[in-house]
Amino acid sequence: AHCYCATAHGARSSPLLTTEQAPQPARVLNAFSAKPAEGCSMVTRCSSPLALLMCTLLLHTTLVLGLDNGLALTPPMGWNSWNEFQCNVSESLILRQGKAMVDTGLAELGYIYVNIDDCWQAQERDNETGRLVADGARFPNGIQAVADQIHEMGLRIGIYSDVGKKTCQGFPGSHDKYELDAKTFAEWGIDFLKLDTCALTFDERLDPQPDYARMSAALNATGRPIVYSICNWGKKDPWTWAPDIANMWRTTMDIYPQYARVMSIVDDQAGKETFAGPGHWNDPDMVEVGVDSTIFNWYVKVQFLFHVA
Repeated sequence: AHCYCATAHGARSSPLLTTEQAPQPARVLNAFSAKPAEGCSMVTRCSSPLALLMCTLLLHTTLVLGLDNGLALTPPMGWNSWNEFQCNVSESLILRQGKAMVDTGLAELGYIYVNIDDCWQAQERDNETGRLVADGARFPNGIQAVADQIHEMGLRIGIYSDVGKKTCQGFPGSHDKYELDAKTFAEWGIDFLKLDTCALTFDERLDPQPDYARMSAALNATGRPIVYSICNWGKKDPWTWAPDIANMWRTTMDIYPQYARVMSIVDDQAGKETFAGPGHWNDPDMVEVGVDSTIFNWYVKVQFLFHVA
């Protein structure tokens, strides 16, 4: 099944990847999206009944105005370290994954983001500058050096922080240091930021929007194009307020490699499509393709198709 799309530059054939054709190297395809690549904005022709259904779903999405930073005009595609490696993240792992994405042809298909999740940080900020620093054992050459090498591969790099004082694994978060951290990420050459929600106070959890908005403004002030993804697990209906400040927002709690969990997340997306559009997208969490789970591997094609649709 293929869908073809037209871009702002005129009609262009750009087939959506089918599950039969998709390269599926273990620990590479744990992607967080399965949508068309940048520039593929409107499905116009479909060549099979299944593809026709996918195209119909896309064409009937009502677009709304959102954050106008010129980024994520189509849903970002790439790889994230968390679901397979969790805190076992390192410089060598990130560079190896980037190389694998290029060597397998995934980068040519639009999978261009290599995103570092939690545990990249040192336990404390720099004493003199107050800046976040990378764990010296995991990233001996620092994040900027890794970003430079990822960029040399023709890819983009993402990083993780938290809107609270600590990350979900207890490392320093960005709370009240949004401007400093945004500047740091920009100087490192970061292209994508995932901002989690693990350490807000009770009152802040009641209304997380102001804190997320501060980071949005801080990122924009750097002048560097950084895709902004907020992760508050769908609480307080972020699809109703996040389009104004972010490029992506999580719609549910975390996914895990069990068929029932995947299907519950799929079911939960109903009705939220009206809040998504170029530059601002619902995020039903990562595709579990590539996660080392023998039982779930039977269902990965199903989840991949739902993300395409």
